[in-house]
Amino acid sequence: MPFLFKQVVLPLKWTPLHLACISGCPGVVALLIQFNCDLNARDKERTTALIRAVQSLNRGCAGILLEHGANPNLEDGGQNTALHYAILEESVSIATQLLRHHANIEAINKSNLTPFLLAVKENKKEMVRFLIENGANVHAVDNVQRSALILAVFHDSPDIVKLLLQEGVSPYSQDSRGWSAEQYAYSNGFEQ
Repeated sequence: MPFLFKQVVLPLKWTPLHLACISGCPGVVALLIQFNCDLNARDKERTTALIRAVQSLNRGCAGILLEHGANPNLEDGGQNTALHYAILEESVSIATQLLRHHANIEAINKSNLTPFLLAVKENKKEMVRFLIENGANVHAVDNVQRSALILAVFHDSPDIVKLLLQEGVSPYSQDSRGWSAEQYAYSNGFEQ
């Protein structure tokens, strides 16, 4: 009787490199690179192994990929880059690695959010400060023309509001509805 192999299908069609990055196995990542694996291969969600390493906070795996030429600016299905995910995960060390390897600090996702606007929207004060220190455009706007200040007010982030005002972000800019940060503050019940 012939021996039949059962095919194992991974749910998102991950490559071995994706799995090594998700599992935090930098030795396996290095070995796969020695055998010329595709550093920029994508899974079913159009996500690269580098993005999976960042999402899993596997700094070692991310570093090895970057040192061997993985592209830090490839986008997943939501047009998020590895830097967007480093911001969400609040990893200054990984974000630093990415910027050192020419990650686009002004990359825009489907919601027209740069990593800086994403940090503001998600109330990630340390990441907002980090991105400002690394030259992020503090005057960027999202897909409905909301400035960082409007997002900070809208998402109740008073520390970020103060930081943005110190950086010279205009309190008078208006979104596509014609509303300013002051109007959002008033409508949300904030007092001066």
